[in-house]
Amino acid sequence: MNKLSVEYFKAKRTYSYVGIGMIYLLLSTWLFMALRQDAYLEAGEFIYTSFMISGFFLPIAMSVLCSRLTSHEHAGSTFSLLKSSGLTIGQIYRWKVLYAHLIASGMNGLFLIGCIMFSLSKGVALSSAYWLYFWCAIELVSGVFIVIYMSLSFYFSNQMIVLGSGLLGTFVGLMSFNIPSNMQLFIPWAMLQGLMPMKMSHLEESFNVEVTDLNWLNIIIVAGVYIVVGVVLHQVMMKGDDNEIFI
Repeated sequence: MNKLSVEYFKAKRTYSYVGIGMIYLLLSTWLFMALRQDAYLEAGEFIYTSFMISGFFLPIAMSVLCSRLTSHEHAGSTFSLLKSSGLTIGQIYRWKVLYAHLIASGMNGLFLIGCIMFSLSKGVALSSAYWLYFWCAIELVSGVFIVIYMSLSFYFSNQMIVLGSGLLGTFVGLMSFNIPSNMQLFIPWAMLQGLMPMKMSHLEESFNVEVTDLNWLNIIIVAGVYIVVGVVLHQVMMKGDDNEIFI
């Protein structure tokens, strides 16, 4: 808990909360503005838009969060100082990943509450099971992004590379709609599209959107991908003590 307190004070100094908070505020504003003009909002439209806009913003939000949480170490070249105090790169990485998860979970929780209140105000009746599904989806995808972008943030002192990868991830997500849904579950930036509980079909001049049953198996698959990616990247970071970039 003491190490989490240290991360908290470092995050305050680097204004990490301001950056991630502004992005989530923009995410919420964009979603609500996109839907508020519909006098008769349907459940399918709400689900589609919430998943789409979340998929657009989450890569950017998590890359900014991870970049800010490591900016103190890179700016002060304090990796060697932390190592001299007995901490390993792997330990530092684990604490930062854990702290990033706590921040992201808090933001996701507030975003979820906002979505529920907005849907109720528009008369959109969605089950508790759907909201649990949506929360699991954004939590798992956020977790995958955190371990990826935190690893990049450790390796690259130039944090513009990390932020650029977040923007690139958003572009990849937008281009992933032509990928089969089963494959989307294994591509981090396409996961939310793969988890979307609906089926889209092309009509002559438009799309037909059909809400489907919640597929909890897809949640389990994404959770498995998250665990595998997290373990692999953790093992890579455990070898960071021998890497000159952290000295």
